[in-house]
Amino acid sequence: MSLQNITPRTKGLLAAGLTAGCWSFLAILLKLALQYGDSYTIVWYRMIVATLVLGGWMLFSGRKLEFSVLKTPPGTLLIAGLCLSANYLGFMQGVHYTSPANAQIFIQLGPLLLAISGVLIFKEQISKIQIFGFLFCVLGFGLFYLDKSSSFAGDPQNYFWGQSWILFAAVTWAVFASLQKPLFLKWKSYQINLYIYLIASVVFLPTVQWQSLWQASPWVHLLFFFLGLNTLLAYGSLSVALKNLPATQVSPIITMNPLLTLVFLWVLEQMAWNFIPPDPIKWSGYLGALLAVLGVILVISQKRKPPTPKMAR
Repeated sequence: MSLQNITPRTKGLLAAGLTAGCWSFLAILLKLALQYGDSYTIVWYRMIVATLVLGGWMLFSGRKLEFSVLKTPPGTLLIAGLCLSANYLGFMQGVHYTSPANAQIFIQLGPLLLAISGVLIFKEQISKIQIFGFLFCVLGFGLFYLDKSSSFAGDPQNYFWGQSWILFAAVTWAVFASLQKPLFLKWKSYQINLYIYLIASVVFLPTVQWQSLWQASPWVHLLFFFLGLNTLLAYGSLSVALKNLPATQVSPIITMNPLLTLVFLWVLEQMAWNFIPPDPIKWSGYLGALLAVLGVILVISQKRKPPTPKMAR
């Protein structure tokens, strides 16, 4: 089958699968990268790579006029960029203080908080399936938390701070997601991404540990560069997926990525590849992860109903 004969649905499914794949091993590589740099430097490196590669692609593909987003960005885009910058740092710190599996599962609070805000703030109606989803989430997150908090090998204070950072990342992502919707009416996805990557690069520039970068080996720079490409590829694939499939079909696929992370970690453990600290998970933790992810899928994959109109008084 040639690429020209691939149906839009197949393109969307492949793109969504690629996004899930990129995100599934990202936390593992971030944990590895933390052995060679601090969170702020790594996040900046990812963002500057994404900015330069995406900007170069736009420049050499005849999209010079679309750099206009950098000249007159709306205030909403600036706030969205700052929120996503905070999300990147929060997730990175969560991985630093806890573990890839822990960060991957609890960052799913982001889409859950977005759904809750739709119900509480915008008065969207909630379906019975979504109610079951919320119940699964409560049970799943609870089981996973009990497992990880009891088996955490480090300082309990670190686990507390790690969870706090992940919650911070989830909240800022939910704010970002609610702000970005109207932006797509005027700007293309890669224009928005370029601005956000650039904002994050500027925000974290003063925090870069330049000495550690100068002393880093070529292998470390290659790892950091790959993390930047991972970010760019994941969000680019997500845009392709949403272009070819309804969001209700894309969301369940990409939400499966934490389970893929657990699979990768299990494979690494079986192969005795200990390049990151071990991350033991009991059967209750796996069950909790499965219930939490299933709950999030049930919540976000349902088409949201508009608020019930009130009678005039």
